[in-house]
Amino acid sequence: MQLLDIIITVCLLSTPDKCDTIRIEVPEEYYMTPYQCIMRAQMNIAEYMKDKPQYFIKRFDCSRKSKDT
Repeated sequence: MQLLDIIITVCLLSTPDKCDTIRIEVPEEYYMTPYQCIMRAQMNIAEYMKDKPQYFIKRFDCSRKSKDT
């Protein structure tokens, strides 16, 4: 098991080529496999996006926790 973060690419609905990459930190007490991270990501992304109707999710993935966080 490893420390992972959820990485999402969000784009503006009005300008789909304008995208940002967002890193959602998973709490350190959640050691998980990449598969478990992907399954959990759906809940975290839904929570993150609930107040952002002007954006859509282009892609998401899990990645090792950034060393600078």
